[in-house]
Amino acid sequence: MQIRELPRPRHVPTRVLFGHGAVARLPELLRDLGVPAEDVLFVTGRRSPAKPWLTELLAAHRSSAVLEQPESHPGVATLEELLDAARAHAPSAVVAVGGGSVLDGAKVIALLARSRVGVEAALNGARLPDEALPLVAVPTTSGTGSEVTGTATVWDRVAGRKRSLETPRLFPASAVVDPALTATLPREPLVSAGLDALVQGVEGAWAVRATRASAAYGVRAAAMARAALPIDGRALDGEARRLLALGSLYAGYAIARGGTTACHALSYPLTLRYGVPHGVACALTLGPVLEFNEGVSPEDCLHPEGAAHVRAMLARIRRALGLPATGPAAPALDRLLRALGCAPLAARPEVDVAAVIAEAVTSPRMANNPRAIDERSAATLLAPGAAARPRQRPLDLARG
Repeated sequence: MQIRELPRPRHVPTRVLFGHGAVARLPELLRDLGVPAEDVLFVTGRRSPAKPWLTELLAAHRSSAVLEQPESHPGVATLEELLDAARAHAPSAVVAVGGGSVLDGAKVIALLARSRVGVEAALNGARLPDEALPLVAVPTTSGTGSEVTGTATVWDRVAGRKRSLETPRLFPASAVVDPALTATLPREPLVSAGLDALVQGVEGAWAVRATRASAAYGVRAAAMARAALPIDGRALDGEARRLLALGSLYAGYAIARGGTTACHALSYPLTLRYGVPHGVACALTLGPVLEFNEGVSPEDCLHPEGAAHVRAMLARIRRALGLPATGPAAPALDRLLRALGCAPLAARPEVDVAAVIAEAVTSPRMANNPRAIDERSAATLLAPGAAARPRQRPLDLARG
């Protein structure tokens, strides 16, 4: 598989090397940034025998410092500790090696390391530094597209909510997308990552903030992810991993401009309350939200190009997902989830849909959906009668 530098859309400044074995070009990227090897800080996920490539990569950069992120979906306190440790090393650049949470954490560290601004202060609107440390992102899952976006997610476990930073200074300087790094990824996170890429592609295509150019990347991303997903237990061969990695990257290009919408807004309570893996949580509502958006009219359309444009984009999305041109989309997408070993939303009786909706409708992502959606309409499309159920109190994740 040829290693090549990919063309990128105008709204993404990140230089991307793509291909099997591309991680071997990491020293070249660092030299191009003018960074001495001994001044590099690696931020990684938890090391394990299942990641021999990580051991080899770190061994090849023995003069660099290493910070290991101790948890998935790191909270504010964890990132504050990592930031303090990073400042003690005083690096000239950061290399992030891991899944989306690792990349997001490293983006926060690279942004704040040269300043006195803390993570909580940054999330609360403190003035951000004018310049971040150069960051090279090396994703090891195919899903988030964080390697080419200017946002970083922080999971606030005390408040029980997802928070984020967004600034162009969060874009990595470079990214290395090497499909070989996903070879040791277990099936469950692989499926979740693939579904995340698929949903991000869809939402990046129909989003209010999307341009025609960024939407085109989203449609391609959705088609690639759908073709690569390991249905009915099959394993992913090298070509499928390449396709999924490229689809994830294109989804990142799409949401870097368009952002995400209702499916992501609904996913965060599903992950925080019920521990549903993020990509699966996004996919649980894709069918109903797609059908809802197909009912868009001039009166409730939020997209600046109008309802006809939205309907045309939804038709392209149906083709990308292999769905019939007309008829319900939700049953087909539920069958896809089952073929991937994931229970659809209707098969999760523990989920209080009304409570999930009540939390989700406050998200700004709802306003990026092409059709206006409120608590009543969300309840109707996800579970008729859900609005009448008693709601749980907000989850206090600090107490579990």
